[in-house]
Amino acid sequence: MRAKRFLAVPALAVLALGAVAATSAVEEVEVILTDNQIQAPGEIPAGPTTFVISNQGEAEHGFAIAVAGEQEPLAQLEAKIPAGGSGTLETELAAGSYEVYDPDLRAEGMSLVLTVTGGEPVVPER
Repeated sequence: MRAKRFLAVPALAVLALGAVAATSAVEEVEVILTDNQIQAPGEIPAGPTTFVISNQGEAEHGFAIAVAGEQEPLAQLEAKIPAGGSGTLETELAAGSYEVYDPDLRAEGMSLVLTVTGGEPVVPER
């Protein structure tokens, strides 16, 4: 009888771990940078997100994301991506409106509004 109980507990643990893994899927978002614009989907689901960034411009570019209307980024690349290069940025996004941008060219308009849907809305700190 004990052996059956012992075997059942690990089986339940495996089922529980499987449920956690299934609910924490990471959304991959393709981003293309050129020398004057950012191309990316306008809407993505809330949750863990990996931005897969490709620089198709002739200059190096940075990449950051901030809550719309905020100056400080939530996350940004540590180094610029060289022309023809690529990089990734991982973050967790709640529902709300965000701005993705090149930190050096944000004032010149190299930015894009991104809507994140589902989950709890983000509330900017004041």
